[in-house]
Amino acid sequence: MIVSIVGRHGARLLVLAVLLTVGGASAHSRAPKAKTLVLLAAKNRPHLARRALRALRSQLSDTSVALRVVWVKRLAPSRAAQLARSKKQAAKRGVLAVAWYDASQPNEILMLAARTGRLVVRRVTGASVGGRFESLAIIVRTSMLALLAGQPLPPQPPPRRRVVPRLRVEPRRVVPRRRVEPRPVPRLRVEPRRVVPRRRPAPGRRTTPPARPGAWRFGFGLEAGYFLSGYSVDAGAVHGGELAAIFHLRAGWELLLSYRVTQKVTGRIASSRLDLQSHPIGLGARWRHHWGRFGLGLALSLLMDYATLSTAIDPTTHTSSTDRGDLLWSVMPMVSGTVALARRIQVVLSVGAQIGLNWRRYVLDEQSATLTLLHPWPVQPCLMIGLSVDIF
Repeated sequence: MIVSIVGRHGARLLVLAVLLTVGGASAHSRAPKAKTLVLLAAKNRPHLARRALRALRSQLSDTSVALRVVWVKRLAPSRAAQLARSKKQAAKRGVLAVAWYDASQPNEILMLAARTGRLVVRRVTGASVGGRFESLAIIVRTSMLALLAGQPLPPQPPPRRRVVPRLRVEPRRVVPRRRVEPRPVPRLRVEPRRVVPRRRPAPGRRTTPPARPGAWRFGFGLEAGYFLSGYSVDAGAVHGGELAAIFHLRAGWELLLSYRVTQKVTGRIASSRLDLQSHPIGLGARWRHHWGRFGLGLALSLLMDYATLSTAIDPTTHTSSTDRGDLLWSVMPMVSGTVALARRIQVVLSVGAQIGLNWRRYVLDEQSATLTLLHPWPVQPCLMIGLSVDIF
């Protein structure tokens, strides 16, 4: 009796177990498989979201992955807050992974696997903006295909190590030092000094060696001679003597300081007379060049002349004689030639002109007319011949 009851109930239990097994298997097969990728896009960075969405749609178009975009106002700046928001999206039904771009790092993408909760970060460098989004989209495609195949997210490749070649150190080669023999020092033979007698220079030949160009050569000399110049048509020529001190400064350059004594110049009209006595003092510079015994010089001097005037007027005009002085200025360019007579004595011949700067015309005012007593030429030719002696 008991056996028959157990047999009947066991058969029923066996049939019920088979039905439950088949129903559970069919229900499990009918459950939807997770194939959705959720992209978190920030509304405050729309251009970044559009670029990422365009690249992901292009790469996932030939796969069975469904792309869903969840727009948020903004992504939190901290990584922990971003991970908390992504876990809420991963807990929803049918979600395989959640991805988002960090606004502070546009070249990075973060992915969270919904099944394992693993977070991976991928970064792309060294490309343009469009190229970086395409590279990140390819990384997302590869990761989603791995998740669909039941594999975990591929780990991030380790950084490439820089291989530094090892340097081969050669053992130091010891070279024995060579013994250096002292070299014999030759003895110097001192010859007795040979005394050569000095020759006396021939008369008229210049024996002083010329100074180096541009070198200073100080010296002093005197120059004296006879001076002749033209004054005016009425007065004719004026002659006198000139004495000059010469200071040698550089090779070929000289400084001149001269004083001249000339005769008195007289102008007459009837019984009226004007006497003019000049005392010119000159300061100038001269350049000379020598060719053997002969030399050529160019000089320019500034003359200051204090001329004393003595006038005697006709007594019929009821005037008396008067004396006064005038300060007159002039310049005098000269060209000179020299011939050496001895070592320090030369004959000098100079030709030039005296140009007046403030010379005056002296007139006599009569009742009926103005009469000219003296009218000097503005340019007066002059000639000087004399001797030049170099003292040292």
